Amino acid sequence: MATGQRKFLSEAITKWIIKLHEYPGWREWKRSTIAFTLFHDDVIPLGAAPQACFRFSEEIELQHAVVLLYLELEQTIAALSDCEYYFRRYPFCGLPVSRHNHLTHVCEMYFNRFYEFKER
Repeated sequence: MATGQRKFLSEAITKWIIKLHEYPGWREWKRSTIAFTLFHDDVIPLGAAPQACFRFSEEIELQHAVVLLYLELEQTIAALSDCEYYFRRYPFCGLPVSRHNHLTHVCEMYFNRFYEFKER
């Protein structure tokens, strides 16, 4: 995908996320889950815990799924391109990690990224 297309999609997703904050109940639910996470070890009155999950309309649920899948693919592509730096550098001189083991682990990571991309 060309850089211009990625930029266009990134801007579209940003606008979609901003618009998502206007969805009835979404911001309140997000705030309650964040607060619950931050203060999880406090004594919480019965019934004060946030709902387990938030339900959007069917249309928004589909859009949300597409956006998440796209972002996961972008993340995998970035991680795959990072692998080239691991192949080029052996940062373990003087440590008990041999070049062979380093290369073995980097190859495993590299092929795992391809598997991850295929699965996503």
